Amino acid sequence: MRSFIFIQLSLLLAFLLDVTLVYLAIPEFRPSFFLLVLIYWNLALPERISLAIIIIFGLIYDLFQGALFGVYGIAFLSITYIFQRFFYQFRTLSILQQVIMVFLISLFLKIYLAINLEEDGLFSPIIIDHTYMVYVTLHAFINSILWPVIFISLRAYRRKWIGVRR
Repeated sequence: MRSFIFIQLSLLLAFLLDVTLVYLAIPEFRPSFFLLVLIYWNLALPERISLAIIIIFGLIYDLFQGALFGVYGIAFLSITYIFQRFFYQFRTLSILQQVIMVFLISLFLKIYLAINLEEDGLFSPIIIDHTYMVYVTLHAFINSILWPVIFISLRAYRRKWIGVRR
């Protein structure tokens, strides 16, 4: 129970940091701390991540980001599923390989969010242009640069407060 509370507390703090950065009008390429913390906990202790809590965080994230209701919930749930399904393959990656993985996940997440889900039809318009792709690439690059810092910080947090060593 203690580990569950500390994991949810770290997810809540990352969520609040992301929401604060949105309201401070930091540019679109700001890092996504919630995504990085979610990836870490799915790598470190995947059995302690509650899917219901991830959906709730995603739905609340939708409200604060102004996105279509359920978009972030599905995205975070998909990322959680991928990491929990391929847990053993991702854990053995070196930190450089994890940086590349975080870059690709951040890139695909932002491209997924650019798809206009409100339009019907096979060829629904998307809001991707050159400027957006530059922001998406910067966002993914910043997330990948921050990944080793988040990884080391949360590992120290896990070892001190949760006490689970893997």
